Amino acid sequence: MYFNDNIAKKYGFAEAILLQSIYNWCLYNQRNKKNNFDGMYWMFNTNKEFLEELPYLKNINTIRTALKTLKDEGLILTGNYNNTCTRTTWYSVTQKALDEMMISNVSNEHKIQSEPTSALNQDALGQTTDNEAEQPVIINSEIRIAENSNMYVKKQQLILQNPTIRNAENNNTYLQNQQLILLNPAIRIAENSNLTNNITTINNKNIIEKEIYKEKEEKTELDNVCLSIFDHWNNANILRCLDLTPRLKGIIRYALKFFTENEIKTCIDRYDTVYHDKSYFYSYPCSLKSFLTKSNAMKDFMDTGDKWRAYNKWKQGNTAPDEFIHNNYTKEQIESLLTDLDNVDV
Repeated sequence: MYFNDNIAKKYGFAEAILLQSIYNWCLYNQRNKKNNFDGMYWMFNTNKEFLEELPYLKNINTIRTALKTLKDEGLILTGNYNNTCTRTTWYSVTQKALDEMMISNVSNEHKIQSEPTSALNQDALGQTTDNEAEQPVIINSEIRIAENSNMYVKKQQLILQNPTIRNAENNNTYLQNQQLILLNPAIRIAENSNLTNNITTINNKNIIEKEIYKEKEEKTELDNVCLSIFDHWNNANILRCLDLTPRLKGIIRYALKFFTENEIKTCIDRYDTVYHDKSYFYSYPCSLKSFLTKSNAMKDFMDTGDKWRAYNKWKQGNTAPDEFIHNNYTKEQIESLLTDLDNVDV
């Protein structure tokens, strides 16, 4: 569908397309001597039918508004020539519309009127004027349409045959579309809205993909840390774990919320040192699960942990002799002794 640039600039993009459609149908009816009422040729359509014919106008509200503008500006007339009780609206173009579309510049013979088309052809072909060489096609609309059709076909053939012309045509089409967007605020807003939505969609997709990738990386890194702690524990050779089960992995992950990997490994090393020191009385073995979950396990081997502090004091000679430690003292007595040792000045 082509349309008139002057109408598009003055009244809008949708108005120009609708006016061109109404004109084409009225011209078709004139050629076929149909729908001639009150000295004019008419066409009829519902708004829904206009939308089916011109789907790029998007919605019925756009068509309804454009038709109202055309009527208010005196470019079309409306009527009702239905034979039944239907309310379908009839449309015809006015002389003002023809003048602004620059379709008729010669005489009243170029109106869409009730004279047969053949009469127009005879007038156009029977006489010549001084301006015939300059405007042979303007006099007769049928000749003009035929010429335009032939020119269009030849032009398309040239475009298909020559890539340079095809690229130039594509550039011209793009520039014309940009001009229409600049001239029509509604199109410009729609284009900007679509562009914004597309950019937002792409950005959101990128953000989601980055988050998923980051989450996978963090999960992989955490799994590697869990495996490293598991191997470190087994290397201590206290109570070896046969397999890194999902439950045990969950326990290690939970411990990593409160302690770093290095802190956990340091405590394991200290436990290994104390446990395997044959001259020291402490020889209680536990599993990795118990070591990480019980309150008197890993925490006792932190810098301020009771077991680690007691062991260091014993190493420095601030506790009773070995035979005293290995006598049959109860656990409470040993803990009391370690408490008293805490108060000794080193």
